[in-house]
Amino acid sequence: MSVIQCDHPRAIDFSQRNSLNQILVESPVLTGYGVSWDTIHFLYHREPAHETPECQFKQHLISIYLKPFEARRWVNGRWCQENYQSGDISL
Repeated sequence: MSVIQCDHPRAIDFSQRNSLNQILVESPVLTGYGVSWDTIHFLYHREPAHETPECQFKQHLISIYLKPFEARRWVNGRWCQENYQSGDISL
């Protein structure tokens, strides 16, 4: 499993084309950059299992899961495990 090392929370700004390169190991398969959407940023990712460093998003995020997915996150001082199924959406 790949691990991206980081000593401080990364600020992820979706208006910056390569911002997610700070926390993801693969480039997006498809993006909406260059289609003149001012405030909506579309990204389609297919990521291998990996750990991501702590990060903070500058915009709201909508995720649609196409395959079952399990995530463990450190939230408010404790680990939370989340399980998603195909078609699940998180806001």
